[in-house]
Amino acid sequence: MAEPGDPQHPDDHDDHVGFSSAASLQGRPRESAPEPAAEPEPEPEPTPEPAPEPRPAVKAPREPEPDLFDP
Repeated sequence: MAEPGDPQHPDDHDDHVGFSSAASLQGRPRESAPEPAAEPEPEPEPTPEPAPEPRPAVKAPREPEPDLFDP
C-alpha cells in the first residue's frame, strides 16, 4: 500500500508535498540570481622608500650658564 506523499505515477509532481525529490526537480532549472560581475583587484600601493636614518647630532660646545645666585 502506498504511503501518504508517495507519487501515484512518476510524472505526478503534485504528490511531492513538503519535500523535493530528484524526480520532481528533473526538467526544472533552478532559478538563481545572476552572478555579480567580478570587480578588478585594486593595484597594490607602492611601498614608500624608507626615510634615511638621521645622522647623529654633533653636540656644539655649550657656554656655561651664568650663576644667578653669585653676587
